Amino acid sequence: MTCIQCGAEMETREFSGVRIEVCPACGGSWFDRGELQEAEGNADPDLAWKEFSLWSDAEALKASGEPESCPSCGGRLSHIAYGDTGVKVGYCVDCQGVWLSRGGFRKIIQAMESDIDSTTASEYLRESLREAREVIEAGDNFEEEWRQFRTVLRLLQYRFLAEHTKLARIVENFTTPFA
Repeated sequence: MTCIQCGAEMETREFSGVRIEVCPACGGSWFDRGELQEAEGNADPDLAWKEFSLWSDAEALKASGEPESCPSCGGRLSHIAYGDTGVKVGYCVDCQGVWLSRGGFRKIIQAMESDIDSTTASEYLRESLREAREVIEAGDNFEEEWRQFRTVLRLLQYRFLAEHTKLARIVENFTTPFA
């Protein structure tokens, strides 16, 4: 596979538990369909339920530049700005692969972690109900859906206690062993 950024021959490397194509010259990375989500979940397990999606916030996305040829399938590769991160994501509409320049993955992870930190308890409650529905409908993917449901419930607990500090102190008094 040839790098779309500098033309160098790309190498297969292990990245956050996933085998992807990386350019040794410019550091760009190619993720085949689903690999970016897998790498994101491996980098920070609290993000696995978040599911990186280019299309989740239409207002934050801006297509830019002329479409290029996908390095994997030859289809149309469009570049999309990912929110306020400064990351331009190359996305193939045919094979659904994703291109990131050097440092793009780290910036996306930081943006997603920031989003998790700013999510309110009521938003986590809504998300936990959605995850519960996915557990019920999971079929063969039950174990993964159950893990994501437990993660959201844990984050809901943390956020709820962070938003209600008096209640957190009361809970802490009940859970602290007597001296």
